[in-house]
Formats: sequence, C-alpha cells, structure tokens
Amino acid sequence: MFVSGFAVAATLLGEPDIGLLTQSEVADVARRICTAASDLTVIVEADTGYGNERSAARTTVLWEQAGASGLFLENHGFPKRCGHMAGKEIVETADWLVKLRAVLGARTHLQVTARTDARAVLDLAEAIERG
Repeated sequence: MFVSGFAVAATLLGEPDIGLLTQSEVADVARRICTAASDLTVIVEADTGYGNERSAARTTVLWEQAGASGLFLENHGFPKRCGHMAGKEIVETADWLVKLRAVLGARTHLQVTARTDARAVLDLAEAIERG
C-alpha cells in the first residue's frame, strides 16, 4: 500500500500537495494507517524529508516508529510541488545525496525509494545520472 502526500494533503487539508503538510501530521496519518492495515506492507511518502538532512533522518525514524515498511523521498526544492504540477524545482545533486545518505544511515529496516523529477525539470540524461 502506498500513502501519497497528495492523498493526505487532499483528505486532511483539502489542498494540493504543495508543502503544507508537516512531518508530524504525516507521521500521525502513517501511524493510523499502519495500525489499521498491520497485515499490509505500507510505503509512506516522505516528500523531501521535511527540511535538511537532519530533518530527513528524523523523518526516517518517525516513519519506522509509525510502522511503515518503506518511504518515498523526492528531490524537490521549496516550495514543494507534486511531480505532475508546473513550476517544480529540484535540488542540486550534491545536496540531494547528502539528504539521501542521511536517510539511509538513519533507517534500520525501511525500504527507501528515491525519486527525481530531473527529467521534467532538466532532461532525460540528468534523470538517468541522478538515478
């Protein structure tokens, strides 16, 4: 099962996924879903990790405490925009790798999916390089 930021933003706030949700709001939703669906593998979107690399590492710990099996991390800039929305930005590769390494170092069991929107923002070659 995948818990998307867009779905959580829409149901909690009635807004699109543009960075309005807080880390603790999504962690609370993840906890409720993981408890209710304890027999399922639950992957929870972590947006950009909700800040710098330390925030991203904290997000990882919160998702594990909530019972998630995995997280989905994006390389968007701020203000955050969903992958299908116009006006999205991505962070520099070096900054992205610092955050991704922090997430990988903080986990004990989470499966991590790292996603890039480099193709839409830059080009396919950059997306492949980042991948």
